[in-house]
Amino acid sequence: MDELNTLEKIVETKEKEYLQSLFTLLRQESISTQNVGIAECAELLQNMIHEIGIHTRLIETDGHPVVYGEIITDPNDFTLLIYGHYDVQPPEPLHK
Repeated sequence: MDELNTLEKIVETKEKEYLQSLFTLLRQESISTQNVGIAECAELLQNMIHEIGIHTRLIETDGHPVVYGEIITDPNDFTLLIYGHYDVQPPEPLHK
């Protein structure tokens, strides 16, 4: 239970910093279907992940780039995979 209390204290202490990072990412345009801001958003995300100490790389594909990050302290430890999208759909049609 101490770990949970410690985690809560960290989140409380860094809440503004975490929210600022989230808002920075949310403000970055990244509309995949129009290829608007995708490369810039991938680079931003890669930099953000790197800044918190995670080894990152940008993997070019035939489509949009993949941002990959990993922390390996012991190859025999449990592996946690987190997958997410850094792109959005266009807001149109706006009249619905």
